[in-house]
Amino acid sequence: MDISKSTYELLEPIIAAIDKTCTIQSVTTLSAGNYRLNVCNSLWATVGFNITIGIVVYKITAIVPNVSITVTGASAPIASSFQLYAPKFYHGTIEVTEEKLNAKVTGSLDSTLKLPAIWLHEPVDERNNRDLSNAIGRESECELFFLIDAKFAMWAQDDHYIQAIKPMRQLIMAFMTAVEKSGTVNYDLIEYDDIRDLPRFGRYTGQTGAKKTVFAQYEMSGVKQIIKIPFIRTDETCC
Repeated sequence: MDISKSTYELLEPIIAAIDKTCTIQSVTTLSAGNYRLNVCNSLWATVGFNITIGIVVYKITAIVPNVSITVTGASAPIASSFQLYAPKFYHGTIEVTEEKLNAKVTGSLDSTLKLPAIWLHEPVDERNNRDLSNAIGRESECELFFLIDAKFAMWAQDDHYIQAIKPMRQLIMAFMTAVEKSGTVNYDLIEYDDIRDLPRFGRYTGQTGAKKTVFAQYEMSGVKQIIKIPFIRTDETCC
């Protein structure tokens, strides 16, 4: 049985295959440079991020989940769909993941270059099936976090749900669709997953009484998913 790949390596192509297509039903011009994209599925779109439609870059300024995405840009969008920005995949312990989040991209710590995040909290427990007649080669107990930036000081509790948690729940739905279509997982054997909403993710009080967060560089909210993924047996490695 081939156990040469770790769980994160099996998840990488699945996450890369998440469908990012957002369909535009119609466009309403609100004022010069301001447009409302009427959609039935806003996916994981969130305020502050840029999207490209055709050759024009737009900034998202407001979201009504699964109803509309309001943007600013140089001209009215004319395309019927666009590709939403891809989630970034991280794996590791809290310390290792924080190092990755703190690393600058092109000299910047702009959160839109690091988020939304799909974080596989490691270590991961794997149960390998030694019965070669069984089509399932491995079951991985995955603790996944789907996270986006938040504004702790400015947002009320409901804002975390509307602006962060709902988009991240929709990212989980897109991830599970990619799992089902991957061809590397027996989706029918996934009986359940555990979901927990995380408004003000990682917020805690330190020993001195000061408020701290798990990842100090970013304030984030999102959703945790615990899921056992049954990976289909692959061929043995050979020389």
